[in-house]
Amino acid sequence: MICKGRYNVPDDLPLADPAARWWQVLASEAQRKGVKYFEGCQVKYINTKNERVYSVETDVGTITCEYFVNCSGMWARELGLKSKPPVRVPAYPAQHYYASRPT
Repeated sequence: MICKGRYNVPDDLPLADPAARWWQVLASEAQRKGVKYFEGCQVKYINTKNERVYSVETDVGTITCEYFVNCSGMWARELGLKSKPPVRVPAYPAQHYYASRPT
């Protein structure tokens, strides 16, 4: 299985720009619509069937999912290799924004 993607952000916003706060709005809206964030746990293995992730085994238990988003940044490739069959994630480290959920 291969994950395809692209890297091209010519008009990236600087972090000091108030418009960059849209990530926080996006994260809050996603959570309001049922998205769950799991933090503070280590992924041990990603369970797949028919090229789809159906659960993730962590050091605190198994998380079942309908959708799985690999948002591990520069560790995305390493995380992809924890699935069977391994997922090759083309990763190139760069300055970027990140989403954080409200506490």
